[in-house]
Amino acid sequence: MLTLKLVNAVVDEPDPRDPGRYIKGKFKTYSLTLDISESLAKAEISKKPKDKTMDELREEIKRLSRDNVDTTPLLTEIHKKTSLAFASFAVVLIALPLAVIARRGEKFIGFGIGLGVIVIFYILRAGGTALALKGALPPILSMWFPNFLLASAGVVLIRLAIRR
Repeated sequence: MLTLKLVNAVVDEPDPRDPGRYIKGKFKTYSLTLDISESLAKAEISKKPKDKTMDELREEIKRLSRDNVDTTPLLTEIHKKTSLAFASFAVVLIALPLAVIARRGEKFIGFGIGLGVIVIFYILRAGGTALALKGALPPILSMWFPNFLLASAGVVLIRLAIRR
């Protein structure tokens, strides 16, 4: 049982004699008791895809595939989670050459560049998510592209640092 105590309540109820009309009642306090035990017993609490584990996502994909339901959002979530785990590697590929190239007085420039790289990464990631969910690109490509772009930029910066 759930009891709601309403303060300064207005209640509109259908007139039992004429269901097309409503009876309006105003109350300073109004207690409304709801029996939700049956609803809770039947309810199955479902997680959002971003809250599911990888195994739960894979099971959901299998189940939905059998019913011919589009699994793109779930595939996008799987690739989003795995690509984010590897994003730190791509960031390190950029950070190492920046740390070697930067002089003492240029530490804040390196910090600003690093912050810019992270902002660009998240913009690309958000754009990739949108493209994947719209079906414009496959989820694997759209979610991994920011990592490949950062890693490529890191390799270029490493080559520049080696030449110095």
